[in-house]
Amino acid sequence: MSTQSITIPSSLINEDEVFQDELKDWMNDNIDLLKPAMDLDASTYDERAILYDGPKILNVEVTDNNVLIYYIFYWDAYYGCKDQNRSGISEETCIEAELEGNVLFFEEFIPLDMRSTYEEF
Repeated sequence: MSTQSITIPSSLINEDEVFQDELKDWMNDNIDLLKPAMDLDASTYDERAILYDGPKILNVEVTDNNVLIYYIFYWDAYYGCKDQNRSGISEETCIEAELEGNVLFFEEFIPLDMRSTYEEF
């Protein structure tokens, strides 16, 4: 696994307090910085699904140096032969991170390999 880091503006953090709502807004504005830590695989919901919109940070919880970042994304699947769309919202997922000063450290998400029946024979 690879550890990633991002620097958070010091105006959102002081020695006694982390401004969680402002931090959530900043993370949503800079969502690309957090994408390496996110599981954005929409095929969990439908084998044809793709990421439609998002991700979106719903909540940030900071306790001591631990940070929990809750997010969702929207997915969509198109079935051309049936002329149907299927769409939905992912389950709420969480990134666990560590805050040291104004630097946030998190592990890069590494997706599992697709399962195959090839190895069974």
